[in-house]
Amino acid sequence: MIVDEDAEPIGFTGAYPKDKVHLLIEIKGSGVFYRKKEVEQKLSKLFDSWRETTGKPILYLCFWERPSYAKSTLRALGEDTAFILQIGKEIKLGEWDRFIQKVKSMLRT
Repeated sequence: MIVDEDAEPIGFTGAYPKDKVHLLIEIKGSGVFYRKKEVEQKLSKLFDSWRETTGKPILYLCFWERPSYAKSTLRALGEDTAFILQIGKEIKLGEWDRFIQKVKSMLRT
């Protein structure tokens, strides 16, 4: 979650007022834990629910994912929303920079 520098959490929670939140980021160490055939539907439904509930844009950042799951994740969320740093044994050169550029562009608007 990226919030205003002066944002204060709501008493005894990790929640912030909506007007102080700019962007939500789902960060995963090793991807999703759905059955392969459910990945696209469940991820898409989850992110749609979060967007509807919060009214905020959401990005997905994953450090590692299996190749077949990575394809499903990218189809479900789109390459403009999902960023996967390593797929199987392949490190995705430039993916971190692409993620940072996306975050910066979203904070400018």
